[in-house]
Amino acid sequence: MNLELIHNYLESSNLEVIVELSLKKYQGLDYYLNIVYDNEISKYKVIYLPLQIMNYEKISSYVCFQIIDEYYINYILKNINEFKEEFQYIKARNYKNKYIDNDLITISIKIHNEYYKFYATEYIPKELDYLYELMKIMFFYAPNAVHEVGKELVTLLEGKSTYIGYQDCIYFDLYNDNLDKFYNKKYKIDHLELVNDKYYAIVDNHLIILRYLKHEKILYLYSDNHSNKYFYAVISSIRKNQFFPFQRLKVMEKNGIHYYLSYDKSNKYYKIINKTTLDKIANNDLVVEIEKDEIKLV
Repeated sequence: MNLELIHNYLESSNLEVIVELSLKKYQGLDYYLNIVYDNEISKYKVIYLPLQIMNYEKISSYVCFQIIDEYYINYILKNINEFKEEFQYIKARNYKNKYIDNDLITISIKIHNEYYKFYATEYIPKELDYLYELMKIMFFYAPNAVHEVGKELVTLLEGKSTYIGYQDCIYFDLYNDNLDKFYNKKYKIDHLELVNDKYYAIVDNHLIILRYLKHEKILYLYSDNHSNKYFYAVISSIRKNQFFPFQRLKVMEKNGIHYYLSYDKSNKYYKIINKTTLDKIANNDLVVEIEKDEIKLV
């Protein structure tokens, strides 16, 4: 991502940046969106640049934009400005993992002619929850191709249904490094399976998720528990190739078809993984058990 060339293009096009979002190596790719004021037509725009295919010498040919009502811009900035005392200092805006370059989130916001930069790794943390509506509106006006990225960014801000109690990101060889850094205690693993690029586990009625970048030897750790005490057991089981698969479900819901991993069921409901928490859905005719290779989304 060459921000200098992007900024030169925006300036030469008489576009004033109000909000800028850049994602570096986010799930392996770079992304760039912004909200600008177009001085030539006196309108606000949400702009998305498809960096994966873009020729930086012809940026104007790749610009995807939608006009956004000034009401939303004023509403967003007014809400964020109310928290200005909380983010005056960079320490209150910097939540990136200093040891990891991947999945870097950078948000720049212009408030009263001053730019404030916010940093995070992989997810926008709960401490920056006043940015939630900004992200939702920004991605609402962005192309469908990046909507899933927007959902990932606000995972921790979506409330109880997507709450993660513990998260970390470390340099670690999943298959060879010493496990001394983890709490060493044996726990019974009820389910453990690699789905897409993540290991999902149910241990002691808690959800554990690991995402491992093999070439970089970076391990992302997630748990709905407030400690890291289950990681030792899960990693040990992965190394021993001991897996305990989930049941797959296809569910007809009001907003379309959704797919879930299920770890238990009764006559009344299925117990499922809903993004990053354990949840339940009713056991009825709208739920179909499917085969492993049919899973499309977790």
